Amino acid sequence: MGSLLLLFAIALGPAVLAQPAIPTGTWTGTLTPQNHPDLHLPMTYTVEECAEGLAITLASAAGQAAEAREVRVTPDRIRFAFDEPEEDVPLTCDLRRDDDGAFAGRCMAANGTYATFTMEPPAQSTIGCTE
Repeated sequence: MGSLLLLFAIALGPAVLAQPAIPTGTWTGTLTPQNHPDLHLPMTYTVEECAEGLAITLASAAGQAAEAREVRVTPDRIRFAFDEPEEDVPLTCDLRRDDDGAFAGRCMAANGTYATFTMEPPAQSTIGCTE
């Protein structure tokens, strides 16, 4: 029985390790600028599991989109960088995961200005990558 369980674990090991660290699909959330703390602009995040790892596309309600780079996920946070599309300013993001699987934190520019971002997971994950 023990050897059967070991064989099963070895067979499933790569599949388990290949699973994305966060659900894929369309996440929703908000962007709150540092200088307007009462303003919560709607955002979407398309999260896909691609050959290179997680791919995230951020999009505002106005239709501006940006590709995240350097995406790193740990059990309690997600970190990534992207270029703010309006002013082409590089931002570095560090968002912490809450107990419900959502993320919240700051995306900061080199000069210290920041915006607070939230990410709520999709109700249902999708599979694949659009590449």
